[in-house]
Amino acid sequence: MATDDLNASGDGAGYTSPDDLLALSLARGRTVSVAAREAGIDRRTVHRRLHEPEFRKRVEHFRRLLVEQAVCRLSDHMTAAASTLAKLMKSKNEAIALGACSRLLALGLTANEQRDLSARLEELERQAQRKRR
Repeated sequence: MATDDLNASGDGAGYTSPDDLLALSLARGRTVSVAAREAGIDRRTVHRRLHEPEFRKRVEHFRRLLVEQAVCRLSDHMTAAASTLAKLMKSKNEAIALGACSRLLALGLTANEQRDLSARLEELERQAQRKRR
């Protein structure tokens, strides 16, 4: 099995085993037919593999890697996006300024809620861990 990282482009270069190619293709949301073709295997094999818990875990693993990669790409541009919204707030066009203000407020509140929920979840996990000991 290949490493647990996808390359920067997320194309899965370096994965050569039919199993990894199949899991990566399915993780990307490809149909059984397309995934079978990309992995160079029969569709019946894909259906059989999908009934195997370890293989399904591998598909989920690749799916998590793809999502993490996408989030990292988004994070790289969030500061610039926030700066752009801040500039648009100062627009002479009231509709643009209002839209930017509204969006910044909504995003700020959502981010704050996410931080609060994350902190609460971490505390609950710590409490559960202490109870298990």
